[in-house]
Amino acid sequence: MRTLLALCLCLAACDDAGADAAAADARVATDAAPDAGLADAAFADAGLADAGPPADAAVADAAPLPPLGGPDRPALVFAPAGEPPAAGWPLLFLLHGFRANPELMHRQFPFGEHVDDHGWIVVLPHGARDESGFPYWQAHERVDDVGEDVPYLLDLADQVAARYPTDLDHFYVAGHSNGGAMAQSLACYAADRIRGFINISGVNITPERCAPSRPVTALHISGTLDDSVRYEGSATNPGVDASATWWAETVLGCVEATDAEPADLTLQAPDAETAIRRWSGCAPGTHAERWRMDGVRHAIIVQPAFLDAAHAALVAP
Repeated sequence: MRTLLALCLCLAACDDAGADAAAADARVATDAAPDAGLADAAFADAGLADAGPPADAAVADAAPLPPLGGPDRPALVFAPAGEPPAAGWPLLFLLHGFRANPELMHRQFPFGEHVDDHGWIVVLPHGARDESGFPYWQAHERVDDVGEDVPYLLDLADQVAARYPTDLDHFYVAGHSNGGAMAQSLACYAADRIRGFINISGVNITPERCAPSRPVTALHISGTLDDSVRYEGSATNPGVDASATWWAETVLGCVEATDAEPADLTLQAPDAETAIRRWSGCAPGTHAERWRMDGVRHAIIVQPAFLDAAHAALVAP
């Protein structure tokens, strides 16, 4: 049974869906609308709106250490039970979307419930707050530097490693919407630290602004009915197929793409809604996939099979 090490659970509730989408556009320099209300609506549709925090979300220590990430940006930490590998547990960061928070991200993508199965530490950081008080990540919004969140997240990984047996040579980042864009930003700007990323429903960085120092495993996931971050892209978003192909063929040097059998990975569409494309012949130790979720919108409610397949795609040899 996994152990939930929640060092602090002072998480803000998600805000109303009716806020102006232009605020999100200005903050992340994309055509994305706010996440939180969209996700809440999807949870209601799936019968999960009242799920609340994890049942065992309790402070692990009688006298807890200062929260990872700092008192204003507390992170949730899930760690496997039992003895770690000699090098420590691999690390997965899960980054929430604009106006969301770690608790909502855990409900939507519960990798933390499966840490014993997957054998990695799962950390859900908290974004900084913008001038309106909404959590967000500085994804793709700076041309001349990487912003503040890249060093912040790398420092948080070091904090985790100082407290738990962590293998920082196997550090992965996944995110939804604004968090997905941030995950890809980390792969662009800190490839020396990151082994792989998953961009779920997030805007993709343009090639001229991304020059990874080494190949990084990539998984692009998006729904075809996403009306917040359009699957086909826009003037500022290369689109899912274009970004996945560029990353696989240019960054990773993959030589062939094949389409696997469609898979049933969400609760929101008929069976086998996910068309999976895999690239082969990539740089050693890397892997590339694109998941096109037909009939799925921006907020994705996943089945356990999604978690297993995503884990397999990230750690594939």
